[in-house]
Amino acid sequence: MKKLLVFTMLILFAVIFNDVFAQQKQRVEPIKRNTTATTKSSDALIPQGAAMIGGAVSFVSTIQDSENSYIFTLAPIAGYFVIDNLAVGTSIELMKIKDVDPIFGFGPFVRYYLNMGLFVQGKFQFQSQPGILDERVTGFAAGPAIGYAAFLNNHVSIEPMVYYNRHFGDLGEFNEIGLQIGVNAYLGR
Repeated sequence: MKKLLVFTMLILFAVIFNDVFAQQKQRVEPIKRNTTATTKSSDALIPQGAAMIGGAVSFVSTIQDSENSYIFTLAPIAGYFVIDNLAVGTSIELMKIKDVDPIFGFGPFVRYYLNMGLFVQGKFQFQSQPGILDERVTGFAAGPAIGYAAFLNNHVSIEPMVYYNRHFGDLGEFNEIGLQIGVNAYLGR
């Protein structure tokens, strides 16, 4: 079943990526706007002042010491473009690890859009988990990611992203590498 899920995700990712690269220039052109009174223009994919709101899901299956485990994450995000192509914002995550109570995380992220919808992202999160007798266990996570914004139109994109997270603190130390699929709406684009 896990192999089928991974295979299906890879096929979906390949189809989306192939279709978007083939049609990207035809469907979504960079926003051209005057930056001064002269004829200079900016080729920003996402202009300053735009906002993004959306969310993503990820599923990671792991095997450690011949024991299977998984990490499932649901992550809504919201951001604001402080300059062309650079968004800062916050993400909230609900993470479920096999046989462990859910972990709630929140914190800032920074995302920069490169050419043709590619983007790089960094994040830092504070994490909390309910403990025994209402004691909370806390920790942190930080890591980079690279993804692709496949715009369906000028305001909505599907965003596959490969990420790495380093978790540390009272929740324990572990590394997480995974694929995340998200949908975002861009306001003011």
